[in-house]
Amino acid sequence: YSAGISFGPSQGRAGDYRLGGDVYVINTGDIHGGVTKADVAPGELPSVSGLDVVSLGSNNEYLAAQAHYNEMFSSYNEILGSEVYALLDIPKVKLYDTTVVNDGHIELKDGARGIAVTPFAGDSTAINSGTIIVGDGTSIPQNNFPSASAGIQQSNFSVNGRGLTASINTETGIIIAGNDAAGIAHFNIGGDSVAINEGSISVGNGTSTLVTNFGGESYDRLFLSHGILSIAAAPAMGSTSYARNSGEIEVGDLAAGVFVSGQGFVALDPLAPTAINVNEGIISTGDNSSGMFTLGTNATSYNSGSV
Repeated sequence: YSAGISFGPSQGRAGDYRLGGDVYVINTGDIHGGVTKADVAPGELPSVSGLDVVSLGSNNEYLAAQAHYNEMFSSYNEILGSEVYALLDIPKVKLYDTTVVNDGHIELKDGARGIAVTPFAGDSTAINSGTIIVGDGTSIPQNNFPSASAGIQQSNFSVNGRGLTASINTETGIIIAGNDAAGIAHFNIGGDSVAINEGSISVGNGTSTLVTNFGGESYDRLFLSHGILSIAAAPAMGSTSYARNSGEIEVGDLAAGVFVSGQGFVALDPLAPTAINVNEGIISTGDNSSGMFTLGTNATSYNSGSV
């Protein structure tokens, strides 16, 4: 594994709390690297990131989730006009923001993430106003192991995060990805997921591989490619997933232009949308593909553009 810029959490402590603060990482130059799948030995997988950021987002990762609930409870109480939801007694816990920006040129080969962010807590925002080019993904169908390349990837699955993840490909942003890949990929386990494209995203085909299991049964293992993939996975209180395209998204065969999954719920309104998929731009796909796909507790799709 290699990275152009790599940032990890501080190990410094102040009693029961870590020393911490907001994180801001920016690239305005050129980052090139990586190898193709053909360049590595059998059984090995290439892995490379342009900007690789792991951020704590708080001064106490064990109590950070409770701090996020306090933020939500405070907003609910403000709407209701009374203290219906009691705040948890954690006055010393602080949440911090993470911001990762590419204004330059990132070009990587297979198994790549142009911007990769793992936020333990706090609000995390990734912005691309430059160019990101990544190669093919490295998924292993025989092991049922998905590993798509991505222009921007944010995931708090491995750290059980509860914070907001937001990614924006701005009007000047260009993301190009190979097969078994995604332009923007979000995997949020317990918080809000927001993915927005205002620029250009071009992604190749998904993959379908005939696999035979140990019992001798054969089946096709499918890994879709995505222009935007936004997932808020857990049935968590207050969690929603949102994606909007006002630019251009082009994907190949076996792919989805914009895929949104939001499995949370809103306590103040059980009918409020939890998965919101909006297209105001242009989405084009190859064969056996979907332009917009939305699922969740309460799913809403709206197209005022072209699919």
